[in-house]
Amino acid sequence: MNQKRESESRLNENKRINTVLISIVVTFGVCWLPLNIFNVIFDWYHEVLMSCHHDLVFVVCHLVAMVSTCINPLFYGFLNKNFQKDLVVLIHHCQCFTSRERYDNIAVSTIHTDESKGSLRLAPISTGI
Repeated sequence: MNQKRESESRLNENKRINTVLISIVVTFGVCWLPLNIFNVIFDWYHEVLMSCHHDLVFVVCHLVAMVSTCINPLFYGFLNKNFQKDLVVLIHHCQCFTSRERYDNIAVSTIHTDESKGSLRLAPISTGI
């Protein structure tokens, strides 16, 4: 029974890794394709590009190619189970923390009874900026 679970776990892990790798390769190819097409056209038929906005087309193709480097960390992050778990915890923590008011228990007197303890609302801490 344990071997079956381990086998299924490894299979799921391999599927996840393959999904990440395929996503990265496809994104790389799609992002770099316009710049490579532009360079091939410029090398073989540069007269065609002289009649249009050469610089603008090159800048757009180059920016699309550079997008692939910005997308890779997103793939690595959002397809990583540990990152997903930590992100959920962070979002939950931020939502809970913003809705709570800060209170602290401060002794009203030195006699420790239920009536001498109370919760006082603390003033917001200024950052001094």
